[in-house]
Formats: sequence, structure tokens, C-alpha cells
Amino acid sequence: MPTIIPKEYYCPKCKKTVKGRVCDCGATARPVPPYTVRFRWISPTGEEEHKRLTGTPPWTTKAAAKKGYETWVAAHPSKPKSELRSYEFMPLYEEYKAYLRANVKESSYMAFTQRMDRFVVPVFKNKKVTAITVADIRKWQDGLTAQGFSYKYKSAIRGAFNHFFVYLKIYEIPNPISKVKSYKKGLEAHRTLEFWTEDEFRQFIGAADDLRYKTFFTFLYLTGCRKGEALALQWKDLHAGSVKIEKTVAPCSLDGKLKITAPKTLNSIRSISLPKCLVSLMHHYATKTPHSKTDFIFGGKAPFSTTAIAYAFDKYIDAAGVKHIRIHDLRHSHASLLINKGENALSTLYVIAARLGDTVEMILKTYGHLFPSNEELILQKLDTVL
Repeated sequence: MPTIIPKEYYCPKCKKTVKGRVCDCGATARPVPPYTVRFRWISPTGEEEHKRLTGTPPWTTKAAAKKGYETWVAAHPSKPKSELRSYEFMPLYEEYKAYLRANVKESSYMAFTQRMDRFVVPVFKNKKVTAITVADIRKWQDGLTAQGFSYKYKSAIRGAFNHFFVYLKIYEIPNPISKVKSYKKGLEAHRTLEFWTEDEFRQFIGAADDLRYKTFFTFLYLTGCRKGEALALQWKDLHAGSVKIEKTVAPCSLDGKLKITAPKTLNSIRSISLPKCLVSLMHHYATKTPHSKTDFIFGGKAPFSTTAIAYAFDKYIDAAGVKHIRIHDLRHSHASLLINKGENALSTLYVIAARLGDTVEMILKTYGHLFPSNEELILQKLDTVL
């Protein structure tokens, strides 16, 4: 598929040109024409080429750029000769990995290739991709089910394999996965949403004997931030009564080194207001922690080790005698806290979405069952109709 690229982007809020689709201020930037088109093309001799088209006259709309691309493709047939290319699985997989490294975030590259290396390559590495049949895919999917994986995990593995075949469309290789039904949702038990009540969190944090981790876990509980978002924070991101979220620590990297990347979604770029009790704790923590503005709040020259965080978390849970939850469940605990503290369900819903960096639809899907039901009150009012 082609990539349609504007000349530059313009932020209507800051009134300046910016490099990407999102300005430093968090606003969505507008594309500025003219447009160019970038794509990969296989010549009639089977050679791969990287093309970039510029319209004459310049394309002032995406539609014009797309039409220009389609016109060019129609005039330049792209059909590699099968005898010029090997369709063995492994050479094409290596080519696909190179494509991923150049076009997706490192964390996405790691996720895709780990699933492929573990669950796909051992089964299909000695086959030609053109010889993989619908029956092979069905048998492979049944094998994942037999291993007891969840619907979500199986679907992620299947998605990675499907993405590989989508890439192979440039060689006009049919996709057998598209002809096999995906896993059915709803046949497995859903994971129960785990969270702590206020009393449970007080009990837990009361057992924290290290100011660094006490501040970190309190910050997660009272802001709803993801762990990676909190670890990526620098002191310059902390303002009077609020904190700016615009980056995260990548969960994994190719070279094992720390990577700071853009957050999960555009909605994740946000400013979170802090309650006074947390502002006070952060101030106390700052006075006890020598730092510069570019140091990480939770760490120093580098963020806390995730292993050390997990060890401290489990240690305080055992000391406090509260039920075991994941660190990510502090995010769910924050949502539960807001629901219980909120007086108006609708306004609370929007507050949760803004603080967690999610859409309202996602908040309803995840936490809707936690909102108090007013059915009994409504029924009482219905009784007065007649």
C-alpha cells in the first residue's frame, strides 16, 4: 500500500510548522499540501524498488495523490517472474523482518517477531509460502488451542502470521489465513478485573518502607498512569499541581538498552492534575532526592529497574497482607477510586477517560460494570406513572 505524505504539518494551536502529526503541545497538526506518494514496487524483472512520486502539477489533495499513484501503477505493470524469486519461507521471512524494522516501532517489531519465531517459524520454516494451504492453517490454529492459550493471545499470534502474508501481497502470493475463520470470542472465561479498594491501598502503602517506591506506587494509584509512562517522566515534566504525559519506556528493545518512545496512542498524550496529598508527597520526595530537570523522577540518570519494582511490589503486598494484583491493576484501582468518589456518572466517565488517556468507549467497556446502578430508583419513579 502507498504512503501519502504531505509537504509538512501545521499546528493550528501554536501557529507553526511541525515535523509530525502531533505537535509538542499535544494538538493534532494539519497536513500541508502538496502531497507525494512513497511505495515499494516490483519491476517486471523481479527487482524491488522504492519509489517516490511527485505530481505535475503538484497534488493538493490526498485524493489527487492517490489517483496519480493509481495512474502510474496502471502504466507500469508490476508482476515479478516466479522463476526469478525463491518462495522459500525463511528468505521471505528475513525480508519481512527487515521491512518491519524500517517501518514500525521497535516494541511492535519485537512483539511481531517473537510471536513468529516461537509459534510460526518452527512449523513452516521448511515449506514454500505458496505451498501453505488452508488445511495447514486450520491444523496450526488447532495446535495453538490445544496449548491452552487465551483467545486474546491466540488472536495476537494469528494476527502476526496474517500480517506476514499481507506483506507478501507484493509478490501476488495468496493469503491462506484470510480463508480460515478466526478464533471465536466468548467461549472462554473473561479475566476478572482486579483492583484495590481505598482501605486495601492504605494497608499496602503503609507497609512501604522505601520513600522511592512509596512515591512511585502512590503516583500510579492516584494518577492511573501506565507503569512505562511513569518511568519515562523527568522532573521537567512535573508542573505545579499537574504532570505532562507524552512519552513512555518501551517494554523491550533489540539491543537490551533503555528506549523512550511515544506513548501508546494519541489519547495517551495528556496532562494529569494531581491531588494535594500527592503534590505534597512528590515535594517531600524531591527534597530527599538530589536531581536535575532532565533526570528521571523515578530513578535518576535512568529509570527504576522493572525487576526491582516488581520485587518491591510483591514484598509490600506480602508485608501488608492484601490480595495480590498486578502493578497494572493500580490503573484499574484508580478508575474504581474515581467511580466511587464521583457524584455524577457521566462527568466521572469523562474524567476517567481524560486521566487514563483512553476513549470514553474504552472506559465504558472496561469499567462500565463498576458504576452504581440506578435501576431501583428508576423503577420507583415508573411506579408513579399510573
